[in-house]
This record gives sequence, C-alpha cells and structure tokens, in this order.
Amino acid sequence: MSLIIEFFNNVLYIMCYVCVGQLFFNYPRRCFKHENVIMLFMALFATIVMSSDLLWLRIIVHIVLFMIVLGLYFKIKIKTIVGFYFGVIAALSMLTTMFAMVVGEIINYSKLSINEHYINFLAHSLLLLYLFVIGKYFQKRYPNGIKTIETPYLFLFVVILIVDAAIVVLLDEYVINAVQTSRKLLLIIVYVGVVVGILVQLVLLINTLVTRNVHKENEKLAKQFLESQNEHYQYLEKREHETKKFRHDIKNHLLLLENLLNTDKYEEAEAYLNTINEKVSSFNNQISVNNGIADAILNRFYTEAKEKGIALKVSGHFPLECHITAYDICTIFSNLLSNAIRAEVESEGNEILVIIKYTDDKLLLTVENDYAHELNEVDGVFKTTKEDALGHGYGLSNVTECVEKNGGNISISTDNHRFKARIIMLNEKEEML
Repeated sequence: MSLIIEFFNNVLYIMCYVCVGQLFFNYPRRCFKHENVIMLFMALFATIVMSSDLLWLRIIVHIVLFMIVLGLYFKIKIKTIVGFYFGVIAALSMLTTMFAMVVGEIINYSKLSINEHYINFLAHSLLLLYLFVIGKYFQKRYPNGIKTIETPYLFLFVVILIVDAAIVVLLDEYVINAVQTSRKLLLIIVYVGVVVGILVQLVLLINTLVTRNVHKENEKLAKQFLESQNEHYQYLEKREHETKKFRHDIKNHLLLLENLLNTDKYEEAEAYLNTINEKVSSFNNQISVNNGIADAILNRFYTEAKEKGIALKVSGHFPLECHITAYDICTIFSNLLSNAIRAEVESEGNEILVIIKYTDDKLLLTVENDYAHELNEVDGVFKTTKEDALGHGYGLSNVTECVEKNGGNISISTDNHRFKARIIMLNEKEEML
C-alpha cells in the first residue's frame, strides 16, 4: 500500500513542476499526444527505484526523470530545463516541508495513526492546490509570467524561502513539542497562522518583484516612445527645411522655365517641369492610412527605406475610429519597421510589405521583410545577438507587450528567409466605470 501512495506522491510532485512551468514561467507547451501516459510511467519507475537503499541512485534517477518530463512538456532549451529544475526543486522542497510540518502537527494532535507516506501525500496535494491557485492569479495578471524577474532576485526568493522553512522546522521541533498538552491547540493554531502568513508573504514578494519589472519595462517603453517622437519631429523639421529651401528658389526655377519656353526649348522645359513636380511631390506624404501617427511613422520610414534602395509598400488603412493609442501604434510600427529596414540592408533585399486590415472590432497588421542570418529563437522568443544584426529581439518583446495590452496576439513565421509578423488586436473603446 505504501508503494501506491508513494506513486501518487511522485505524480503530484511532477504535476507541481508542470504547474510552476506553465502558470508561473509561461513556458510554451509541446503538443505531445501521450505526455500524461509517459508521466505516469515515469512516476511508476521513480517509485520503484526510490525504494532502493542507494542514495546516489535515487538522486540520479530523480534528476534524469524530471529532466525528461520537463523536456516532454515544454518547448525550452536544455540549459533552461537544468536551471528550472535546480531552482524549482529547492523552492518545492521548502514548501513541501512547511506543508508536511503543518499536516503532521494537526494529525498528531488529532491522535490519528497515519504514516509518513500519507502525510507527504496530503502535503503534496495542498502544495499543488496552492501553486495552482496562485499560478492562475499570476497568469491572469502577468501574461508573460515571472520569468522576466532577474536571476539574482529569483535566487534571493529561494534564499528567503529556505530561511522561512528553517523557521517553521525550528518552531515545530523546539517550541510546539516542548509545550504542555493543555496549551498545544492554541500553539498549533498560531503555528498554522505563521505558515499561512509565510505563504502569503511569498506571494507578495513575487508580486512585488514582477511589478517592479513591469514598471521598468513601462519606463523603457516610454523612453522608446519619446525617442521615436523625437525622431519624428526631426523628420518633420528636415522636411520643413527642405520646403523652405525650395520656396526660396522657386522664383529662379520659374524664370529658368520661362526662358526655356521663350527660346522654344520645349523638351528641356518639359523635363525641367517634371523635375519640379517630383520635388513638390516629395514634400507631400507618400503614404496615407487614415491615422495621423501611423502616417507620420510610415512616411518617415518610407523616406529612410527609399534612401537605402528599399521599397516600403503599404496597403490598406485604419478604421475611421481607432481606439489603439498613439503610444502603442508608435511602439509597434517603430520597432517592426526599424527591424525590417535593418534586416533588408543586411540581406541585401529591396522590399518591405505592410498590410493593414480591420473588422468591426479588430485591427490586423502584417509586416514582412527579408532576413539573411539564422534567427536566434529561445523558448519561443527571438533574441538579439551581436553577430545577428537583425535586431528582432528586444523590439519584438516591446511589440508583444503592446499587442497583449490591447487583447491581441502576435504570430511570427520565418519561411523562405522572409520574416513575417502578423498582429491581431481588439479595436474596442474602453468602458468608463
């Protein structure tokens, strides 16, 4: 019977790992048909091996089995699996210890005859429930998960957790067991309250760390928005300067044109007039998509792309009522188009496509460009490296932040060395409370 309980303990422990990876770190899941069957088989194998007296064998089997399970469940790199395993095992061990201590004291006070395997089963069940409830809260509030927290802070969290677990163990060993029976119930209630307080404290600590990181990201986005606005104003200033220069010389142009006509040089006059028309056309917006901020950004990048021999082709337009903020539109287009131009130059390409569509309640954007080097994709996210000048890394994370904030999603395809970002966002007016 104890082997059966131990089997369920291993199943629950594996489920705790999966719960942390999925709800807290938001790791992408693999579409694997028989993953749960394999998980049960792994738990059964672990149960059999863990009954061995060889400590080194139990440790090796535990590590290998969990590495395999994590690799089956999540599309993450080996080094991420290793870091996740050793980080989470410390946290889960401490949490399991605290739950087991509480359950053990309650059972002892009740004078029930329950062995250690059942106590561990109850502790693992409570741990899984705790992780699931808290994980759902974090998943709803922070869609990107807590993996954005810097490693030193995650390490600090584990250290605090170890200290908390040590306090719980010391209270159990040297306080509760030393108190007379008549006062033990009150002390157990206080003890449970202390553990609950520690569990709440851990949630608040994670929440503080994630919130801190979100504020840092928002500051970074705000800075990027201001930089983009500054670039836009410089672009407008440059156009205004060019317009003034042309106006200053227009009288001379007209006199020269009149002279050509008076001397019957009609072909030269026609060519000169075409040159003037081209110059005048350059002062107007080449692109109009029915949105002021989008027009400004697209035309700025149109000019930049043209100077580098790249054609920026835009089709479609925004709806008459667009509820996506100028800040988000600026962030999305600035990052995607600056990345696209950089990639076209690197790949010696000559065409960037931008498609804008909309429905009654959604806005659809597509940006497509060539790229030369292999993209560095890690855990479903494109990273920037010094060797890869495409810059599809940090900018994309900012784009994703804005898209998700508007209830949308972004999908990336990289077929035939064409980088294609497809974005769908809700275009709905926020209800006033």
